[in-house]
Amino acid sequence: MKKLILLLFILLCYCKVSAEEIKSPADLLDRMQKSYKNIKSYSYINEQGEYDTFSKEMQKETAKDYGDINSKYGDGKSTEISEKPEYKKGIYEVKLYKPYAIRMKIISSDYVPSVLINSEFIYRPASDPKNFTVKLLGFGFIPVEFQRDVVTENTGDFLVMNWTVDLLQLDYLFKNGKAVLSKKEKIDNRDTYVLEFKFSKDTKPTKPEYKLGDIPSQIKYKVDYTLESLERAKYSSVKYWIDKKDLIIIKREEYIGNKLHSSRIFKNITLNNINKSDI
Repeated sequence: MKKLILLLFILLCYCKVSAEEIKSPADLLDRMQKSYKNIKSYSYINEQGEYDTFSKEMQKETAKDYGDINSKYGDGKSTEISEKPEYKKGIYEVKLYKPYAIRMKIISSDYVPSVLINSEFIYRPASDPKNFTVKLLGFGFIPVEFQRDVVTENTGDFLVMNWTVDLLQLDYLFKNGKAVLSKKEKIDNRDTYVLEFKFSKDTKPTKPEYKLGDIPSQIKYKVDYTLESLERAKYSSVKYWIDKKDLIIIKREEYIGNKLHSSRIFKNITLNNINKSDI
C-alpha cells in the first residue's frame, strides 16, 4: 500500500512538472500573456543602451521642448547635439499600476538636459488621459511640476516603457520572424528562457494590428511607433530572456546586421507591491 501511495505521489509530481514545461515559443508567449493578467502592479530599474541611429532629431526635439525649463531651473547650457550616431545609455526607475498609471524617474540619461536628471514623469490616464506631469527634483529648490500634452510633446519612451507594450511587441515579432527557444541562462540571479527571433533581409513586416486593451487611445501613436521599429531599424534578430518563475521579461537585445544595436535589462523587480497612491 505504501509503495502504491509513493508511486502515485511520484506520478502526480511528474505530471505537474510536465504540465509546466514550455513546449514551444508560442506556448511561452501564451503563458506570459496569461501570467501578466495576474500582475496588478510592478516596478523595476531599466538599464538600457543603444547605438541610436535616430538620435539627432530626438535630441533636437528634447532640447526644444525643455530648453526653457533648463534655462530657468537647470545649468542653462544648451544640449549638445550629436552629429553622428553614437551609443546612448540611460537608467530609469519605472512603476506601473494597472490599467495604465505610470511613474518613471530618470536616474541618468545621455538623451536629456541636466535639469531632467532625477525628474519624474507621471501619467494618470484615469483622471487625465491627454496630459502627463513632469516633476523636477534634486536641484535644491521646491519641486516644480508642470503639465505636458501626450501628443504634441516629446515623451521619449516614457509612455511605452512597460511590459504591457513589450508583450504587444513580442506578439508582433512572432507574426514577422522565426522564433526559437535556445538554452536556458541565469540573468541577475534568475533562471530564464532565452527566446530569439530571426528575420531575413527581405522581411517586409505586416502592419501591426492589435487591441488597445488597457492602453489609452491617446497614446496609440506611441505604441504604433514602437511596434514599427522592426520595419524602421531592420533588425536581423531580437533576443529576450524570460524569467522561468514569473514569466516576465528580464532582458532584451536587438541586433542589426548581426551586431548588437540595443539592450535593456530589468533589475530590482517587484510584483504587486505598488499602490495607486505610489503613482
